[in-house]
Amino acid sequence: MTTSHSVPEAADAPLRSWPRLGDLVADSKRDGQVGVIVGVPGEEGANWLTYRLRPPDSGADWSAAADASTLLPVPSPVAYASLRDRPLHHRPGRHWALTIRLHHQDGSEQESQLIIAEPQAWRLGAQIRDNAPAERMWTGHSPGDDTGQDRQDHLPPGDMLAQLTGSLATPAGVASSAAGDFFSWLASTLPITPAACLAVTHVLPGQMDFLIALSHTTTIAAVLPKPKSANDLALEQTAALYPCDELDRALFADPDWVTGYVRRRAAGRRIVLSDVGGYFAPALGELCARLPGQIAGVVEDTENGHRRYEALPQLPCGVYSVARSPLKEPEDRLVGEAIVFSVETLLRHLGQVLQGRQACVIGYGKIGAGIAAALHSRHVRVLVLDIDPVRQAQALSVGYGSTDLADALAHCELVFSATGNRALTVEHLPLLKQDAFLAGATSRDDEFDLAALGESGSGYLRTELIPGVSRIRSAQGRSFYLLGNGNAVNFLHTSAMGSAIHLVKAEMTVAAGLLAEQDHEPGFYEVSPSHRAAIAAAWVDFFGPPHPGRST
Repeated sequence: MTTSHSVPEAADAPLRSWPRLGDLVADSKRDGQVGVIVGVPGEEGANWLTYRLRPPDSGADWSAAADASTLLPVPSPVAYASLRDRPLHHRPGRHWALTIRLHHQDGSEQESQLIIAEPQAWRLGAQIRDNAPAERMWTGHSPGDDTGQDRQDHLPPGDMLAQLTGSLATPAGVASSAAGDFFSWLASTLPITPAACLAVTHVLPGQMDFLIALSHTTTIAAVLPKPKSANDLALEQTAALYPCDELDRALFADPDWVTGYVRRRAAGRRIVLSDVGGYFAPALGELCARLPGQIAGVVEDTENGHRRYEALPQLPCGVYSVARSPLKEPEDRLVGEAIVFSVETLLRHLGQVLQGRQACVIGYGKIGAGIAAALHSRHVRVLVLDIDPVRQAQALSVGYGSTDLADALAHCELVFSATGNRALTVEHLPLLKQDAFLAGATSRDDEFDLAALGESGSGYLRTELIPGVSRIRSAQGRSFYLLGNGNAVNFLHTSAMGSAIHLVKAEMTVAAGLLAEQDHEPGFYEVSPSHRAAIAAAWVDFFGPPHPGRST
C-alpha cells in the first residue's frame, strides 16, 4: 500500500470508538503497518483475546491487543473512491484483486489493492465507476455540512469499504460460485439505467444467477415465474429478493389487464419486457399504444416466442430474439438430453427401459436434433420426421431413418414432438402404436392440440399412474401414455442445464441493457457478434477448465 499522508502518533489520534470488522487501521506496534480488521475479540472461530488484521495488498495476517491500544485510524475521512484498473482474476486462488484509489477530504490520496470475493469485485468496480466522483456517497457528511455533531462520524476508509462491499454482497443461495462470478463480471460491463424490467423466466435451481446482472442494468419490477417450471426452493429464494407475480397467458393476452399491470409495475419508468415464450406478444400493440414511449422493447428467449412476435402484423417496438443465436445452440442440445433423461427416468419408475426400442422424433430443429442424439447414445433406434426438406436431409445424412407420419406413429413405441407447432392433434391418436409413450419438448399448448381429451364425451379416459405419467384409454380399448401432461417433460426433473444455460441468459441480459439504454425503432434485433464473442470468451474463462495456455 502507498499513501501520501503519514500515520499519526497515538497521543494525537486516539481511537474514537472500538474498531469494527472492515475498519482500516494502522498498528503502531508494527511501525504503522496498515491493515483491515478481519477478526475481533470474542468473534466465533477467532482468537478471543486479540484483533486480527490483514494487509490490504499482500502478506500474512497479524494480531493486535484486545484493548485496541496499538490501533490507530487512518487520519482523514474519504471523500470518494476511484477505480484505477479493471479487477484482475487470480484463477488458481479464485479471488480478485481490485486496485482502488481513496480520495481523502484533506486532499491526500491512498491506493490499495483489495483482495475480495469474486462477485463483489466486479460490482464494487462498477459502482465506483458509475458514481465517483459525482456522488460522494461514502462519507458520513459532506465537508461543508454543519450537523452539530463531532466530525468523528465520517466513515474511515476501511469502514467505507466494508459498507460498500457489504451492500453489494451476493445474497446466500442466489449466486453459485462460478455463475455468480460470471454474471457479476457481466454486470460490470453493462450500463446502469433508470429503466425497469419485467422478467418472464423459468425459476429453477442453478439458473437464477442472471438476475445479478439484470438488476444492475435495470430495476427488476417483477419476476414472472413460468408456472410449469418453478421450483419451490428457487422460487422462495428469488421472492426474497425481487417481487414475484403470477404468470397467466390468458391475462397477459388481455390488453386492458396487461396495460394496467405494466403501468402499475413500471411506475412511470421505461420498461423492458424479458420474455420466454411470447407471453407479451398478443397484447403488445395495444400495450405500446396505451403507454406511448414507455415500452423500451422485448427480449425473447425461445423459438416459439420468436414465432409469436414474428406473426404480429407489425412490431410496435424493438424485439431482440436470442432464439436463433449461436450461443443458444448448446442449451438447445442439452434440452434434448434433459428430455430424454426425464423420459428414461419415468420409464424406469414403471419398470421399463429405453434401450432397444423404436422411437420417432417429429421436428429436427436444435432441440429435436438433441433428442435424436441422446436417444441414439442410449441404443434406441431413431426415425426423424421434418416437413423442412433441408432438415430432413440433415437427419438422413447422419444416419437416422425416416418414413411418413402415419407409419411412424403405427410402429414407434416412443414419440417425441419437438416442433412447437402443434404437430399432433386428437385425430392422430388412433394412429399411435398400442401403449406408445408420447412426450413433448415445449409447452402443451404449443406442441399438441389435445384440448378435446379433457372434454366430456371425448371417448378417452385418463388415469394417472405416477406423477408425470397418465394412461389415456379410448372407448375402443386402445391406449397410450402421455408424459408430463403434454408439457415439456424435462421440467419434471428441474431440467438441469449446467453452465451452458448461462450463455443465453447473458445474451438476453445484454439485450435488455441495450434496450434500456438506447431507443430502438420497431423491428427485430440481434445482439452483435462482438457482444456474443465477449460473452463466450468470459464463459470459457469462468467455466472452462484451467490449462497452461490460458491466462489467469
